[in-house]
Amino acid sequence: MAVPVTFNSVNKWALGITDTVAVGMLCEHVGMGVPTVAVPQVKEELARHAAFQPNLEVLRSMGVRVMFEVGAPMPRWEDVLKELGSLR
Repeated sequence: MAVPVTFNSVNKWALGITDTVAVGMLCEHVGMGVPTVAVPQVKEELARHAAFQPNLEVLRSMGVRVMFEVGAPMPRWEDVLKELGSLR
């Protein structure tokens, strides 16, 4: 589970840039097939950047469950944990 995950980390994760331990672990877990939920916490202005939405789709294509809607508040912890539990 990656909560909250930043604009920078989403983009690095999707591109496989493992210059930090945290993003490196996320990349490895996806490669190992570990069920993963990502909850970006990103300003609307950054969420509208041309790279962000395509990179969310890259993560989804790798099996990451992404909980994010532009302009919506971050989901409640209960909802995040429920989503994680549904992946088992």
